[in-house]
Amino acid sequence: MSHHSEKFMTAPRILTFSPEEQEQAIENVQLVVKGQGVLVLKDPDQGGFYIDMTVEDNTMSFRLTKDGGQLVVVENGEETIIAPSPELRTNRSPITQISIDKDKEAAYWLSLECTVNPHDTEEQVQIIKFGIGEVREALVQFNITLTDYAWLNQLSSFTIPENVLPIEVYRDPVVLDPPLAVIPTDEINIDDIALNRGVVPANLTAACQILYKNISGKNFQLNTPEFPHFVDAIEASIKTPGAWCYETLKDKADEFGEDNPEETYLRITLGDFMGESPGIPYVIEIWPPGHFSPIHNHAQANAIIRVLHGDINVKLFPMLSKYHEEPFKEVVFHKDQVTWITPRYNQTHQLINVNKQGPTCITIQCYMYGADNTAHYKYFDFIGEDGQIDQFTPNSDADFVSFKATMLKEWNERRIQPAL
Repeated sequence: MSHHSEKFMTAPRILTFSPEEQEQAIENVQLVVKGQGVLVLKDPDQGGFYIDMTVEDNTMSFRLTKDGGQLVVVENGEETIIAPSPELRTNRSPITQISIDKDKEAAYWLSLECTVNPHDTEEQVQIIKFGIGEVREALVQFNITLTDYAWLNQLSSFTIPENVLPIEVYRDPVVLDPPLAVIPTDEINIDDIALNRGVVPANLTAACQILYKNISGKNFQLNTPEFPHFVDAIEASIKTPGAWCYETLKDKADEFGEDNPEETYLRITLGDFMGESPGIPYVIEIWPPGHFSPIHNHAQANAIIRVLHGDINVKLFPMLSKYHEEPFKEVVFHKDQVTWITPRYNQTHQLINVNKQGPTCITIQCYMYGADNTAHYKYFDFIGEDGQIDQFTPNSDADFVSFKATMLKEWNERRIQPAL
């Protein structure tokens, strides 16, 4: 199928197996496009598995056990170990160092790309990548480029053992990480595209596009002509004993387990619960200097985050697991910058205001389930004490209208206090 054909353009980008289909012991998983794609699977027994790529009498086999990985080819009945091999070096960690993950819920994936060498169009190349967690370049653990197996161009399915569960098939192979920043179409430039620094709103999921349009306008600001010192009032309320922000934060010190005053932030909601998101969909979150969230995910929802004041540090994780508490990526977003979350990308993160001396960071977080999400899981799961996964119900410390009125009242009272 040509990438320029109408059939390719209408082919689904991702095929998802239902729980019922997963239990049917599927052994042959069809690719959307011959010679390319990604298979995502789980190994609940943690016993190891293989992924075979067979075309007629030829088979390329990726094998993983607790002792490491192996890539083997069988051609005309003769087996050859491709990796590990002293003649070939991988671009990432050696295949012998990868293993069955400690978390039985871990997602494993294998990406195949059959293409031509852009610098020598006479040469065909076969690129195989393996990773654990989100399906993205940053989480590749094994990566090898081959040139002698053009028959893989005709591959139409992966073969897997009965003990594993197929989760998804991606139409396209893993090539580049999706950029985290959303840049308006009239602001993105050639260098942004060439250096993979940003994505335009049109490339977001349908749910993210809706959320983005609602909060991306230039007038979506905290300070207004009617209350030009709104941000200053929030800062003062955080610092002043007896003030609303100070006391509310103090009361939340044990919200995520053990008493930790810095593992707190304020959730100020806009509007009402509409049944299409975990909690109220629009939330202003207030992060005092040095404050942070636990590592958490987002109920498989789509989300848009815009910084309204200060800076927020975003740490991304492969999955929600006590075995994966080291971030694979860390980015700081500044005022008016926007980032995004989907069910498959950036789903597990931690937010931190690393500016210990200030200012406070204030963000707007927006959430919406995808149209194909019928589960509507209503919690944000997070890593709690001793590494267990706990549930957080997206709550509200105050609605925006009453919160703003409280800040205005405190600000006015502070201004008219008599001098000592």
